[in-house]
Amino acid sequence: MIKNTIFILSLTQLFGCATTSQERLARAKTYEERSERANQQASKIGSLPGTPDNIESMERAYEESAYYKEKAHDTKYKNTWAELIVGVIALLIGIATK
Repeated sequence: MIKNTIFILSLTQLFGCATTSQERLARAKTYEERSERANQQASKIGSLPGTPDNIESMERAYEESAYYKEKAHDTKYKNTWAELIVGVIALLIGIATK
């Protein structure tokens, strides 16, 4: 019975470590909004008469969009080592106190 309880608590803790926090989701949403704004800016610049300056500005806007899109993905799905270590320590403390 105790082994089953510890096993269930361990799984619960591990799944808690694997989920994305609300703070990280909010940051990711901010990055996604910035990416969308940069895409809109590039589209707006692309509708202007084509000059080398417009093309360079459009490329910069697309690069900015790609940067923020990657940053949003990393923020959502990649856990840092510190969070993983803290999660494991919390798991061990939880097991030790039970």
